[in-house]
Amino acid sequence: MNVNIKKYIYLLITFILSSQVFNAIISYAKVIVSDDNIEYYNNNVTLSDENYTLNYLKNTIAVDDYQVLIELMRKYLRGEDSARNDITILLSKYNIFAASYIVNYLLDHPTIKHVALYYHNGDELTFTEVPYLCDTVESESAKNVINIVWPLIKETMPSDVVSEIKNIILEENRDEDDRLTITSSDPRNASFDLHVDMDLAYNIGILQNELAAATIMMYVLDESEVDFSLTKGNNYKFNNLYYKDDSFINTFYVKFWRGRKIENADDQYGKYDKDFLSKKAGKNVYSDMAVSFLTYMREGVNNKSNAMRNMKQNFFDDYVEFQYLAMIFRKKLNLNSYIQ
Repeated sequence: MNVNIKKYIYLLITFILSSQVFNAIISYAKVIVSDDNIEYYNNNVTLSDENYTLNYLKNTIAVDDYQVLIELMRKYLRGEDSARNDITILLSKYNIFAASYIVNYLLDHPTIKHVALYYHNGDELTFTEVPYLCDTVESESAKNVINIVWPLIKETMPSDVVSEIKNIILEENRDEDDRLTITSSDPRNASFDLHVDMDLAYNIGILQNELAAATIMMYVLDESEVDFSLTKGNNYKFNNLYYKDDSFINTFYVKFWRGRKIENADDQYGKYDKDFLSKKAGKNVYSDMAVSFLTYMREGVNNKSNAMRNMKQNFFDDYVEFQYLAMIFRKKLNLNSYIQ
């Protein structure tokens, strides 16, 4: 190596390690993991003002507990996953029944604002308080939205699917590509929570499309498709349950997801956009199925392309069950004129 180059490298290293520069780097690193305005770092957790649940807790739990909560969140940000359980235990003293539910918002969905929860029983909805997550009084805006959304759910979704809805949860600030989704805390996937962005109530067309997508999610994740004898394996797994070899979602998973680099990623749209029909489709297998079904519902079979995204669209035409569902939704949403 040239002597002059060696000299310049030596001077550069000496400069970097000089006390002022080194201390500045260390100080900046400490800010990254400890400043109250920290941005996304681990699982989208944030201690900034955008964390609605954290801000709500700041005004409702004891000051000492709030400081403990901040320290535990900082540990979680640094990668200490055990801090999640410690946070759940801390919040259990305030709401023992919904502590893990609150933690899901706090750590997994920090920018989403929980507005109201409605428990579904029979044909009735009951506003349910969730202390330490949102106001315990039903707001007028929530009343207005649920009075629009609930009748549309019953009108759009098949009755057997509606019966599987446990809670309807109204929220604000959901991603534009994910304004309505489902979750399940039921160990057998026998019931689901429906999460709806408040703004969807004022765009009926999009809301009905999203309800059709949610129908597919609930349909393919239903407990009747689960193989309860499996405790491990390569089949599709959701909510710690493995699905049958010939289940719709496992067939889709094996054909389009299993063994590919995208398998364990949270959001693949952008990296593999030719494989997905939208950003939402890249989030997980059941969202991919839902978005692909919507495209099949609107456009029918696509024989013009062999791209994976179009193969997913055509997947549903091989099953009479999905052909029937597509026909029903086309009638409900007046989409027959759009089918090619």
